[in-house]
Amino acid sequence: MSAQGTICQAIRETRLLQFYYDGGTRVVEPHQLAYNQRDNLALSAYWVRGYSESGDVSNRWREYLVDEMSAIVVLDEHFSGHRQGYKRAPNKKYHSAICEL
Repeated sequence: MSAQGTICQAIRETRLLQFYYDGGTRVVEPHQLAYNQRDNLALSAYWVRGYSESGDVSNRWREYLVDEMSAIVVLDEHFSGHRQGYKRAPNKKYHSAICEL
């Protein structure tokens, strides 16, 4: 399955997503796969655990460029749905959603 297909499956099934990105493995609640302001396909997700380059966990909303993600796996763990602060596309950051909660 493609990266896009795997990410959309996790979103549809409200399951955690694990992947390698920029130096470490992360686990997130995927909320939206859409194009960002630079027209890069990006995942908007709520970081749950794993590697954090910044180490700042006060704001857990993160953007991940799909082209830079690897080893993408849908985990068996479910999450409850929308997190506070989630905004469906189109919004200030994203347009042309591929899939979203």
